[in-house]
Amino acid sequence: MRRAARRNFLATATPHVSHSESLAEHTVVVAGAGRDLERENTGPIIINWYFTSAGDDLFGRRSLFSALGNLDLQLRVPTEIAAGETSPLRVVVRDARTSALVAGARVEAMLIEPGATDSEDISNPVFAGETDAHGEARADVAMPAGVTRASIRVSVTSGNAHASSHRVQLPATK
Repeated sequence: MRRAARRNFLATATPHVSHSESLAEHTVVVAGAGRDLERENTGPIIINWYFTSAGDDLFGRRSLFSALGNLDLQLRVPTEIAAGETSPLRVVVRDARTSALVAGARVEAMLIEPGATDSEDISNPVFAGETDAHGEARADVAMPAGVTRASIRVSVTSGNAHASSHRVQLPATK
């Protein structure tokens, strides 16, 4: 006997929209849903949607991974950073389908110091900006004095597309 899949809801929304015969775009944002979710974990999350208007129904389902759009993210950081020193961080963003460089993408980098547990990690923003005409963002990253190891995580958003790097470990050298 097959068991029914258990449904877990991250969030729901029921917007009310008025429409006419002219072309219009409507966006539904469910604030906070999946805020700490890594992109690679979004595949099994399914978005079910349903729209009804004057007796006509339109519905569909799509994985959150595919709904986010695709960006390729190249992260270039050193393998070690001297404690109290700075080192360059370089992020290059491309459209995953066309390989075209993406100008104007929003880039955010966090330096994460490990705590006793993941929930006790200390996140420090080290960069926020946009990619230039060459799809590139550059910044200097400093390893705070007294920190022996940390990781860096970079998130990039362009339109509906989003990408984030895995945490890249940065051991401090003396």
